[in-house]
Amino acid sequence: AAALASARLIGRGDEKAPVLTNDQLRIYYDRSTGRVESSRASTSVPFVTPVSAYSVKEPWLSGDGLSVYYLAKEQEGNSEVLTLAVRERFNAPWEQVELPRGINGPGHRCYPRLSSDCLALLFSTHLPTNQNDIWISRRASVAEPFGSAVNYGPTVNTGVYEGYAQLLGDNATVVFRRNSEWHFIYQNERGGKTTLPLAGQPISSEHLWLAPDGRTAYFAANR
Repeated sequence: AAALASARLIGRGDEKAPVLTNDQLRIYYDRSTGRVESSRASTSVPFVTPVSAYSVKEPWLSGDGLSVYYLAKEQEGNSEVLTLAVRERFNAPWEQVELPRGINGPGHRCYPRLSSDCLALLFSTHLPTNQNDIWISRRASVAEPFGSAVNYGPTVNTGVYEGYAQLLGDNATVVFRRNSEWHFIYQNERGGKTTLPLAGQPISSEHLWLAPDGRTAYFAANR
């Protein structure tokens, strides 16, 4: 895979954790004053002045920008669980929706990432052993609930810190972070899975958003 070239997008200096819609016309990110949301008419023009947005922990927008998966404290206990909120249109209020029981379970949930077609939900579990494993839940259509989550398996999960996994638009390539380095897993010519480090490791940020085709990345950096 080719290394990524970078260019400054938004430069006030306190921005982090960007998440975009599939068309890259709406961006949702953190500032020191809270989470904000901005839009633009096309990818060739700047984003307009941001407005305050739904402020939640570790949010991930759906491709159309009308659903957000995030972390919240469970009602009983200290674990953090995956939570879903939806809105009917941009600028409409968010409403919380209950997720299927097969998504949340023992241990902390973290780093939810929704596929661009909204049919796969990836996340990590943080166990008392300090091991983070990546899990995936799928559904047949956006009208159906997600099924029970399954462990992504030993090709990705190796007993160390793994998280921030994003499934690209080909529904086969997964980009994820292992310890302090980014990796990707893809289907090789023999039909198996191969895991490689991302070429050049140009991105130090933990919060990375990749376009569905994997050719454009948005991230925060001190430069």
